[in-house]
Amino acid sequence: MNKIYWFKYSLHISFLLLVFSVWSSCQTKNYRSFEISAEDFVKMNDTDQFVIIDVRTESEYEQSHLKNAILMDIYSPGMTERLNNLNKTKKYYVYCHSGIRSRSVIKLMRQQGFTDCYNISGGTIKLARAGAVFVN
Repeated sequence: MNKIYWFKYSLHISFLLLVFSVWSSCQTKNYRSFEISAEDFVKMNDTDQFVIIDVRTESEYEQSHLKNAILMDIYSPGMTERLNNLNKTKKYYVYCHSGIRSRSVIKLMRQQGFTDCYNISGGTIKLARAGAVFVN
């Protein structure tokens, strides 16, 4: 009798864990699928087809940034409002120093209805290794 009780108990727990696992995977999006490698980004050369957003601080941006990149400092007040003012039908590539800040901006953009925005994984670290050209 005791073995049957524990068997039913563990079966119920396993079922609940399975349900929770399926539910949570449906609730979260895989934001890694909204990334492009630095190498693939550097290979693209038609910058008229997309907008580059640098989410680093102003001092980082002034030291060097990708040509034609617009500064949208993630730490400055009003970041959400500035994103809302962007054209949601354009394609955006977002970067920072290592890819962490830009990934959080991509999540925010996706939540605001942007459908064609991508994090440049590895940020300026990987972009420099891939041969990207930076300007001052």
